[in-house]
Amino acid sequence: MPPASDLVIGTILKHDRKITSYKIALVRAINDVVLSFPDMASEDEGESELRSIAIPLRMLAQFWVAYYWPFTDPNAPILQGQPSKRREQIRSDISLRPALEALRLQWEKVVQSPSLPSDGHFLYSEFRTPRRRLSYPPELQAAHSCAVRACMEAIKQPIQYAGIGEYSVFDRPRRLHELGPTVTAVPGTLPNDICLVLSAALWNSFRSLSLWIEALAVHEWC
Repeated sequence: MPPASDLVIGTILKHDRKITSYKIALVRAINDVVLSFPDMASEDEGESELRSIAIPLRMLAQFWVAYYWPFTDPNAPILQGQPSKRREQIRSDISLRPALEALRLQWEKVVQSPSLPSDGHFLYSEFRTPRRRLSYPPELQAAHSCAVRACMEAIKQPIQYAGIGEYSVFDRPRRLHELGPTVTAVPGTLPNDICLVLSAALWNSFRSLSLWIEALAVHEWC
């Protein structure tokens, strides 16, 4: 029998109820973070106790900007859920769409051409480095920050509703400085960052099944 944590990941991707693609994007982003730190262990050297791993929501959100970029072309939107109606107003299928559309428009002003589907990943790479980020116009930097904040807010939904009921797979996100000494943060995490905490078992499952998770996430999203 595979470990329970392995089954949890597959269940979220294949069987969880989905109104939007958020749950798939969450699993894919966690997987990409794990792949970004392949040498990070959930056990400290000289300690037998497994440690949970904290991932900043902003790090997951930066991946979401890249993932959702191709779907948020204002001229050719690709729906990621069902639009809803509230007080006679049609709401976006995904809450982060307006912020990403604004970011794309700012990007097209910089490159002076229509955006490519791959530009979200290019922008992710550029904005990871402070020196490269500061080389872009302030308007683009502000639009990117706004898009990341919108994604951070959206990420809280699949964290809450993954699995059965609420917070059955992941705990409610908390700031790093509020977490105990048994939690290790990924490099680059700041004390005030709001973090998703992965149990040691889940982190190890993502690390050992990373290629399978990536393939399944893309398959289920399609």
